[in-house]
Parts: sequence; C-alpha cells; structure tokens
Amino acid sequence: MLKDLRTEALKERHWKQISEIVGADLSTSGKKITMEVLDKYNVFDFGTEIARIVKTATQEEQLDCMINDLKNTWVLKNWEKVRILALIKRFVFYIDRAKAYH
Repeated sequence: MLKDLRTEALKERHWKQISEIVGADLSTSGKKITMEVLDKYNVFDFGTEIARIVKTATQEEQLDCMINDLKNTWVLKNWEKVRILALIKRFVFYIDRAKAYH
C-alpha cells in the first residue's frame, strides 16, 4: 500500500477522495505524509478503498497519455496534409504556367 500511495498518478482530487475515506486531510499540497500520520489515521485499514482510487488514478493517467498521443498524431497528420496540399497547389501552379507557355 505504501507503493500505491507514492504513485505519481495520484492527483490532488484523488488525495481528497482518500482523505474523505480515512476521515483526515491527507492532501499533498506542501506537506509530506509520514508513517506516523498514516498510522495515526489508520490509513492501512482502508487498503481496498485506497487501492481502488489508485487504480482509477493510474488508468486516468494512462488515458491522458493515450489522448496526448492521439492529439500529437492528429497534429502531425494534419501538418502532413497541409504540406501535401501545398505541394499539390505548387504542382498545379507550375502545370498551369507550363500550359500557358505552350
């Protein structure tokens, strides 16, 4: 469970959910959570609930990565289309120009 609580996928909203479950403010804004704090609030008694939140956080992070990859791919594909259209326009321009001379 300590490994779960250390995952970088946990955002402030997840810490708020964990805080609600254990009945103590465990939000990470500017403070470190020690073993003493975890023991004081019996955090280990809520392992199943915390594991569910960590799993959700990890899946959300994976989705964010996938969405960012899709966005980057979309941008690259659109950029390729723009370049191809520019080349086609240039090609058509030169063909029209060549026709005008013949």
